[in-house]
Amino acid sequence: MKKNAVATLVALVCVLMVASCEYKPKVVEISGSDGFATFTQKVGDRELLGVQNASGSPLTEACFANVEFESGYFVCSYPDGEGYNLLDEQGKNVFPDLGRMRYCSFSTNVTDSLGHFVVGNENECYWFFPMMSKKVVGPRGGMRLYPLEQVILYEQDGKMGLLSYDNKEVSPLGTQLVLASRQVTKVVKDGKKTVRQNVEVPVVYVGEKGSDDWQKFNRLTGEAMGAVDNTDIDLINKSSETMMDYVYAVRPKNSRK
Repeated sequence: MKKNAVATLVALVCVLMVASCEYKPKVVEISGSDGFATFTQKVGDRELLGVQNASGSPLTEACFANVEFESGYFVCSYPDGEGYNLLDEQGKNVFPDLGRMRYCSFSTNVTDSLGHFVVGNENECYWFFPMMSKKVVGPRGGMRLYPLEQVILYEQDGKMGLLSYDNKEVSPLGTQLVLASRQVTKVVKDGKKTVRQNVEVPVVYVGEKGSDDWQKFNRLTGEAMGAVDNTDIDLINKSSETMMDYVYAVRPKNSRK
């Protein structure tokens, strides 16, 4: 009888030890989100993260090393530097065709707070604007934002071009670009009368280094605007004060930053 009692006691101790060693998941609210949280799960010898909503329902499996919340989206990184995913609040991949992305980060512009995600792989870079109708610009390389001019500069084959926020080409490639606004006289109807009005039109001048042969385009529509005149030459000459890597921007003094 004593042997049976000892055996039972030993078995009970073993059960308690196993129970005490069982993994206990952790749930941590994600900073900046509306009740979303990460939950942990042991996968092999690693503790990985998944995402759940405010009701506790999982949106993803536990497969991430880190999860951050930015402007309504989750930036999720995989362990061992195996890439990123950008997920919406339903747990859906914003860029499913890219698979695991090599990089994914959130960037803000100090001029007008146009926050955007920069995502992509080796040869594909996209900008995603969550607060601007979820617009996607790209894929392009070497993109830079010019928020006052409402365009995005990109580099290709040693030259530069411009994209609108709608991902539309607004100029051909060139080695020199000048961004400016100039007055253009337009004929409009005012009732039964026809009158002339001076309006400000955003333009981009495209040229090549060492050449004075410039082309002129509407910076918002990409429409060709005819031959360059003396007013255009004056704007191009003024642009020498604002050079940046052969990109120039002629701005009023109170808005130049």
